[in-house]
Amino acid sequence: MNPLIGIIIRSLVAYYFMVILTRIVGKKVISQLNFFDFIIGITIGSIAATASTDPSLPLAWSMTAIAVWVASAIFNNYLSLKSHTFRKWTEGEATLVIYKGKLLERNMARIRYNADDLMAQLRNNGVFSLDQVEYALLETDGHLSVLQKAEDQPLTPRHLGMELPRQHLPVVVMSEGRIIPSRLKELQLTRDWLEETLRREGVDDLSQVVLAQVDTAGKLYVDLVDDGLEDDGEDGP
Repeated sequence: MNPLIGIIIRSLVAYYFMVILTRIVGKKVISQLNFFDFIIGITIGSIAATASTDPSLPLAWSMTAIAVWVASAIFNNYLSLKSHTFRKWTEGEATLVIYKGKLLERNMARIRYNADDLMAQLRNNGVFSLDQVEYALLETDGHLSVLQKAEDQPLTPRHLGMELPRQHLPVVVMSEGRIIPSRLKELQLTRDWLEETLRREGVDDLSQVVLAQVDTAGKLYVDLVDDGLEDDGEDGP
């Protein structure tokens, strides 16, 4: 077999094998990397790269090694669910770095977290002054959680004593010109209602609807194939 063809085949096998195993492990490992997950991710990537480019290494060996590492990740997640002590050991705990507007230098030094990193993450949270911060904790995934002081928090309907109706996520009832009957039934709406509403919006050809969704108030949002916007071929204004 041509070596180049062999590399292509091995790479495809390794890729789809990793996709399957990643789905088995779950989304948490992807979205919230702790130390253990970080090590597993690097190791699996290294094994997959070797499996793709080293024809002398039997592909089954590499796939077995990857499966073992993925199994260890699954087992680690299971133990983390069952044991707080194990979870604390493998994932760590959030660290308080600001208390009532004051930096906790000892805590920051213990986790090797400097003031520049802190201010950058505060700005990412929309906070530019330490005096606005009641508490700030560095989470185990490196994200900074910030609680602003009451007087600096955005005004909400609750502060004004207002009660608003609960909202649900807008529901897509049409996609790529096709009506989704199950979504209409979920909202207790009919196809006739949808078609009539579209006609009032000036839409007579359903195939022109890219997406249509209904919000909490029952309002229909429609995006059309030809919505009057011209593509000038540039990425920005």
